[in-house]
Order: sequence, then structure tokens, then C-alpha cells
Amino acid sequence: MMQQDLPLRSYIDDRYRTRDYAEALYSGATGMVMRASHRMMERGIAPAQNANVLEIGGGGMPHLGWMDTAQLRRFTVSDRMDLHGGTMARLEAEWGARVEILRHDFDADPELATLPGGYSRIVASHVLEHVAEPEWALLRWTALLAPDGVLSLALPCDPGWMWRLGQVLGYRRAALGIDFAEYDLVMSREHVTPVQRVLKLARYYFGRAGLRWFPSAVPVVDFNLVCAITLARRDFRGPDGLLRR
Repeated sequence: MMQQDLPLRSYIDDRYRTRDYAEALYSGATGMVMRASHRMMERGIAPAQNANVLEIGGGGMPHLGWMDTAQLRRFTVSDRMDLHGGTMARLEAEWGARVEILRHDFDADPELATLPGGYSRIVASHVLEHVAEPEWALLRWTALLAPDGVLSLALPCDPGWMWRLGQVLGYRRAALGIDFAEYDLVMSREHVTPVQRVLKLARYYFGRAGLRWFPSAVPVVDFNLVCAITLARRDFRGPDGLLRR
């Protein structure tokens, strides 16, 4: 017997194809949170660390617009290019004369095996919560860094109290086209890794991490909407061989 497809299985992809990503996620209260995430990720970043940047999952709204680009020479975006080709074309038109803009199709190479490595910085804004195996992702991304490179992450504080409250208050049926129970179902599939797990991985493998929170300065998941994490490859202290490519 043929298995019936799950409800709303293609909801996210359908929205990417039919609506502008920036309009959907960078307006209203959601936009405030997303912009705060980008700003927090830039704190403490030196211009030299933005020389050769890989952004993972940045095809819808590249982080480039928030960066200090004084020393930027190459910016690579790894994402599903069939969904974000229009945004990348606009990025290339705007920055191509000043910066080398490169595309990496994540669907064709989910292991990032074709990327050259040696990046001064890797950016992943609101990506790791969608990854079922964040430990392997962190190790793979760290292996792609130059010895003095840094990894910049931003994750929602889901399922913290404030995030859940914000999810209820920010829900807009007219914009989303589904009721709240359906929206909750979609989010349960999307946010498979909580920030608490990522913080534990960061502490084990790096010993220390640069942490920033929004909107509260209190470093507690339940009191915040977003956590930004900065990790330096030089601080990596995992077993030998884990970062071999």
C-alpha cells in the first residue's frame, strides 16, 4: 500500500517559491528578531576575519549586508540554489564589482566536500536548529576554517518560554495561510535541535564560546529569543583527527 504523504510536508519550500523570503522573515516582530541576530553575530569580529567568508544557509538573506567589508575579497553562499537563485543574482549584481561572489549548491553537495576550505569565517544564521546531527555539522564546518578562523552562529531560543510566547503572539494566520496547530506542526519539524544542545557541544569541543543574547542580557534561554555564538578554531580541543578533511 502506498504511504500517504504527511500534511504540509512541502509548506516551507512552497513559501520560498511563492513569496519573497525577505518579506516573509524580515518584516514585523519576526524581522526585528532576525535583524538582531545578524547584528549580534558581528560584535567582536575583526575586519580581517571577514576576508574570505562562507555563509551556510544564507541564500534567502545573505549576512553580507551586516558585515564590515573593508577587507572582504571572497563571499561564498552555500544553500539550495533552486530556491534562492533570484536573491543570489541580485547579490552578484550589487557586489560583484568589489567582491568575488561564489555559489555552492547545497542540494548537490550536502557534505560540502567540494568547498576548498581555509575560510577566515563561516556564518550560519538560524541554520543549526534545522540540522538533525549538529555535532557532525560543527565538526565539518570547523574543519573548513583557516587555523585562525571563526565560526559565527545564531539560533532561536526554542523551546524556551519567551520564544514560545513570541511564537503565539507573532502568529498571523492571514500571512501564513495555516492555523496555529498546523504552524506548530511545521515548526516541530523545522526546529529539531535546541540551542541548549548546541551550547553543550560548543563547551565540550571549544571550552569557551562568545555568547550574546537578545533581548535580555541575562544568559538564560527562557528569558531570550535568540542566542549568538562565536567559536574560534584555535580553541578547538576535540580528539585528534576529527577535523581531518
